[in-house]
Amino acid sequence: MDRYRTTKEPVPKPESLPASDLESVSKPESAPALDQEPESLPASDLEPESLPASDLESVSKSELKPVTLLESESVRIFGESPEKKIQTMLVQVSNWYDEHDSLDMLKVLCKDLITPYNALQKADTTMELFNLLKQAGHLTVTNFKVLFDIISVTGTKGALEANKYLKNAFQESDHHVTTVALYRQKLIDFGKTLSQDHVRTLINLNDVSRKQYDNQWTVILDLEQRGILREDRLQSFIEHLKENKMTVAAEKLE
Repeated sequence: MDRYRTTKEPVPKPESLPASDLESVSKPESAPALDQEPESLPASDLEPESLPASDLESVSKSELKPVTLLESESVRIFGESPEKKIQTMLVQVSNWYDEHDSLDMLKVLCKDLITPYNALQKADTTMELFNLLKQAGHLTVTNFKVLFDIISVTGTKGALEANKYLKNAFQESDHHVTTVALYRQKLIDFGKTLSQDHVRTLINLNDVSRKQYDNQWTVILDLEQRGILREDRLQSFIEHLKENKMTVAAEKLE
């Protein structure tokens, strides 16, 4: 081995080959340029699972996957024994909504989250609605994002004053609605623009005057149940509204 380390008289290395021969050995069979790297893939194929931004947005709206909190995060917000504090929060927030006569609006918003519809229809208090959300798995100790979405979509930030823990958690959240479909959000905007005259017009146009309604939200719920107001036929409903001088309300559904 020492003879290979001397710098005075280098000893020939019979095993080594000239660079040209090495190249020919490494490439014994030259191939066309397109076949030199048969194993490589185009950059676009390296991430087959990725989706364009537009598709990601549509997935998030259609699947509506709830954002859950880790148990440690729940403890950080509510302290030890978060279950009791969360239940207290639900009672306080539900009382706020009942005091502001908001139950029917929440029924419109949460209609897709609670089945069967009869159960939602029979709920007489906001707490009963919250219990239905709990039974459906939308409201748990580690997942109360639906409350954030209810407050954001309905614009009822006054409910945050009912519970300090909810207020603090809401202020730390990103406010991206993930549990309520876009169609439901449009219905809330639509309902909030309806005047009493608009409600009477809706009742008369759709031949439902024989029924007693408490507010615009019960009208919307009934129109949905009768198949008059449907997401897949929304455009014809919008045009009907515009023909009857309800353009502003109609634009909320577009």
